[in-house]
Parts: sequence; C-alpha cells; structure tokens
Amino acid sequence: MDGIISLLTSWVKWDPPDIDWIKLNSDGAFNPSHQLAACAGVFRNHHDIFLTAFAQRLTYVSVPEAELSAVLYVIERAWVMRILRLIVETDSANVVRLIMLGCNETNPLFSIVQRIQHLMRKDWMVRIHHIF
Repeated sequence: MDGIISLLTSWVKWDPPDIDWIKLNSDGAFNPSHQLAACAGVFRNHHDIFLTAFAQRLTYVSVPEAELSAVLYVIERAWVMRILRLIVETDSANVVRLIMLGCNETNPLFSIVQRIQHLMRKDWMVRIHHIF
C-alpha cells in the first residue's frame, strides 16, 4: 500500500461579541514573489449583522507588518466611526504579542506598534484576540 493522503476540513465558527460590542475580523497578507501586500477586515455586531468592510493595498512590507497594518487600519477606522467597544480578531499570535507587550525601538515594527498602542489608550474599550 502506498502512503495514505487524507484531507481534514475544520470549520472555524464565528462567535458574536457581547451586546453593544463590535467585532472586527482582520487579516494581512504578503506575497514575496510578487512583492504585493494587502490588509482587509469586516465589522459585525452582536446580531452578526454586517456593518462595513475594507480592503487596502499596501506598499512593500513583511507579513507581520501587513498583519499589524490591518489592525492599525481597523482601529483607526473604528475610532472615526465612534465605536466605543471593539474586539479585533487576528490570526497572528505574533501581532497580538507585539501589541500587548510592545517591542524594542530598534524593531522595524516599533512605529506601527506604538501607533496601535496609542489608539488603544484612548477613551474606549479595545480587545485584541488571537483566533485560528
């Protein structure tokens, strides 16, 4: 018998936020062979009602920078929209760690992490969650 190949499909279930919270699912991507990057996100409320979405092409960046750019963009947008309770979900544990713990000034991501942290300290509630 030759090797066995199997395909396992797992469904990731979206869980709504608590009442009066808005949940944003964000993602960033980078294709090094084409030097292309983008970020995108979708805002939904606790009834799973679509509120708005975005997609943004980015200049040449790394994968972590694309992921962080997605988070920054959505937090900026949520602040302008006057969303007072925001849950940001990202599939990058590294991004969550950088935002929560910060990074050294010599890290090339320092500036964007600082901007995100500054926005999160404003007069509103923002939670960052890692999903997978």
